[in-house]
Amino acid sequence: MVTRSQRLPADAFLGKRASKLRSRYFLVKVAGNELAINRFGVVIGKSAARLATRRHALKRQILGSLFVKKGGGKDVLIVAQGSLETVTRKQLLDDMKEIKVFIVS
Repeated sequence: MVTRSQRLPADAFLGKRASKLRSRYFLVKVAGNELAINRFGVVIGKSAARLATRRHALKRQILGSLFVKKGGGKDVLIVAQGSLETVTRKQLLDDMKEIKVFIVS
């Protein structure tokens, strides 16, 4: 789980220039911050997963697979694109590997 200090505030991307990556299931925005830690935010709307329990489980899986300690000082926002109802865990983890490489670089 992500600690409170590593959670991304809601207004973190207002007025910032962010690099973007569009993967198969997600849109990822990465911007620098003035802190020595990475901060993460995940947005999974109702169109991506209908049940709240499924959305919460997906959010936990995403945050658990993306925890990056090295290369601090980045704000990372991950937005689900399209439906994630039929996505398997393996497909999700493959997509997260691509995103993790983008975050570290």
